[in-house]
Amino acid sequence: MLKPYLLILWIIFLFSCQEKGIKYNQTIIDEFQVNKDFLETIDDAEKALICGYLYAYGNECIDTSTSAKCKVLKELNITNECESKHLSFLSQWFENDVIMFYKFKNCPNLTHDSPIQNEINEMKLYRHNDTLIITVLVKGINNLEEKNWSSRQTEKFLIDNKTFKKIQ
Repeated sequence: MLKPYLLILWIIFLFSCQEKGIKYNQTIIDEFQVNKDFLETIDDAEKALICGYLYAYGNECIDTSTSAKCKVLKELNITNECESKHLSFLSQWFENDVIMFYKFKNCPNLTHDSPIQNEINEMKLYRHNDTLIITVLVKGINNLEEKNWSSRQTEKFLIDNKTFKKIQ
């Protein structure tokens, strides 16, 4: 008579003890729209990855900037992306990425008045526990050469002790 109850208790215990991992798929930027609600909930790893890609592919923000990049930085309370504290934060997370690490040494990466103007039109972030996948759509123009481009890039990272390791 007691066996069915023990079985039920065991099943409940089994399912209640399973650890729930972090798993989501979020759009951060869609054209000029910014997902402010999601940005309020991100952790340091997510902030570093988002800010690293904004830095690498977007033009510098100034007070009058209205780009999606600048809107995201504003939501994250980053008033100056060239501030040494912010760059140290990014450098720590990207210490294994030589190209990104080098870009952080030359701030800003693309000035606001550069002939090359990039706009981040889309940014998506996927997370499954300690794995982050970022997709970025950048559209740009070179005003001197009258050329434009569009590039979609997806990269996958493992979070390892406050650094990113790129996964192929």
